Amino acid sequence: MTSEDTGRHFSALVPNFADCDVVEPRLNSSESPPFIEYLHDIVFTLTTDGEFKYVSPNSIRHLGYAPAELVGNAFMPLVHPDDVARCFEYIQRILIEGTTQELECRILLKQGTYRWFATTGAKLPPDAAGNVLLIGCTRDVNDRKRMEESLLASEELFRIVGNAIDDIISVATADRQSFYVSPSFFRITGYTELEVTQSDFATRVHSDDLALVEETRQRNLRGEQTLIEWRLRHKQGHFVWLETRANPVRGAGGHVDRIVCCSRDISDRKHTEVAIRQYTAEIERSRNEIARQADELRIANEMAQQASRSKSEFLANMSHEIRTPMTAILGYANLLTDNDWNRNLTERNEALHAIRRNGEHLLTIINDILDLSKIDAGKMEVECIPCQVHQLVNDIVSSFQIRVVEKGLQLRFEIDDAVPTFIGTDPTRLRQILMNLVGNAIKFTESGSVHVRVTRTETLLKFAISDSGIGIAPERLQDLFMPFTQVDARTTRKFGGTGLGLAISRRLAAVLGGSLEATSIPMHGSTFTATIRFATVDTAVEAAKPVQIDGATDTRPANLPRLDGCHALLVEDGPDNQRLIAFLMQRAGAHVTLAENGQIALDLLTAESFEQQPIDLILMDMQMPVLDGYSAQASYVSAVINGRSSR
Repeated sequence: MTSEDTGRHFSALVPNFADCDVVEPRLNSSESPPFIEYLHDIVFTLTTDGEFKYVSPNSIRHLGYAPAELVGNAFMPLVHPDDVARCFEYIQRILIEGTTQELECRILLKQGTYRWFATTGAKLPPDAAGNVLLIGCTRDVNDRKRMEESLLASEELFRIVGNAIDDIISVATADRQSFYVSPSFFRITGYTELEVTQSDFATRVHSDDLALVEETRQRNLRGEQTLIEWRLRHKQGHFVWLETRANPVRGAGGHVDRIVCCSRDISDRKHTEVAIRQYTAEIERSRNEIARQADELRIANEMAQQASRSKSEFLANMSHEIRTPMTAILGYANLLTDNDWNRNLTERNEALHAIRRNGEHLLTIINDILDLSKIDAGKMEVECIPCQVHQLVNDIVSSFQIRVVEKGLQLRFEIDDAVPTFIGTDPTRLRQILMNLVGNAIKFTESGSVHVRVTRTETLLKFAISDSGIGIAPERLQDLFMPFTQVDARTTRKFGGTGLGLAISRRLAAVLGGSLEATSIPMHGSTFTATIRFATVDTAVEAAKPVQIDGATDTRPANLPRLDGCHALLVEDGPDNQRLIAFLMQRAGAHVTLAENGQIALDLLTAESFEQQPIDLILMDMQMPVLDGYSAQASYVSAVINGRSSR
């Protein structure tokens, strides 16, 4: 380190130490933060009793004492007797006011002499045990104090000292008519003496510091000593940070006629402070990010646990919903194989109707699951065709009349005059939504009424289904629309259902450009409001071709086309489906050839012996062993293109 480097040490780092989460724990222990060892000044901490808790290693260079000789011992015995009172008052101000304080006093060196030191002190936050420490940053200002004393005695000596030190020494008259600046000013700022005398001082001060500099000058003129940090423009354009201590000097009349200033270049220290602040901010950001990620992980874990519970409840309920119709189907099927029981035509027909009814219910459950999967996968296709609103609502209400009468309820519907007669939408999906909502309202209403009201806005049709049923707690409303989630398992056991209807209905409403929301008061009833977007339809044209919406649930085929003379290839691996489909096609007049998988079908189609038996129709299952339907079709098309088959 050169002599120039040793003259530019730094001070007043204490506020940053006190605010730094990294430094504070180190100062509460015997371990030094890494950068403390590179500071020229002495950093120390004191207990409220005035004992050293920590002393930086460079104490041996400035005081002659090693840190171990000071830690645990009192601070006051090192203070000059004339400075003890000021030092005690200084410590009390820090403890009471909690602000950063400055003090200059004489400290006893190990060799037995006193030197002047300037100390910047502050109070650290209490540690985990509630103990409070004072932190101080002390620098040797003995040379400066001696210099100030010499300046008062001899102007010539003052100039000699000013030329010899790295700090900037300046002397200005109260009216700024004459002044002196030591040579170090020109070295630090880059200006020449001529440039300084020919320019306005205020133009070189940073605009944010002008008010502070002027206020400080006024305080000096009132006889106050000051210490400020400010920025002065370098000749090359950048700003230099200076720490300036100003001492007013009174003349014979008692008025301030000169101001003596000692300024130190603290640019490096400021850059260090900025780096520390940035590092601290980065630590805080990292800490917040870790906390945020921990919260997200906790929430995700809670959601996963809830999803797992919901899925288990859903599977248990779904198992019951599937087993119930399956039990009926298998049971009645077994009865039909009993020849004695099967002779009674009435009982036989009842069994067949029961098998069919439970099969349709089972198909409904499967369709619900498939619909939900299609919607979530974005593969649900909807159409936009004319639909007569009044007829649709009337059919839905009519289909529930038997259940309403059995429960002794009232079911009413109301359609505002503003609702158009015909709209363009997907009537099948709209019907699916309304059937679910009206069916739920009737299911969960023991007494009272269910009301269906249809209104419109500019582009939306709104269906509000209100009931006087058991209601739902407000905090559980959104759970209604989540798949694999049931609001109350006890309700499910009592009323049945898969718990998928509302989840599907909300998704269908969204697909139709609207939404599905619910409001409810426990034990007073609920209102489910579905909205859909609709297209305008020419009423005059559509009135001539009204859209019929059949409310019947009969799925028996009617008026099937004949297949007389048709040679069909049925590719199906399931024996039951083979017999059923072959029977239906043969009853329609077709000649059916069976193949158990795609490979057998492909062999038949490409065999020369099969050339004389042209195939008119191929029915092929998609999923089969050996070779599935997709692969078989692709292979057959390739064979035709490449000339390996003429069909």
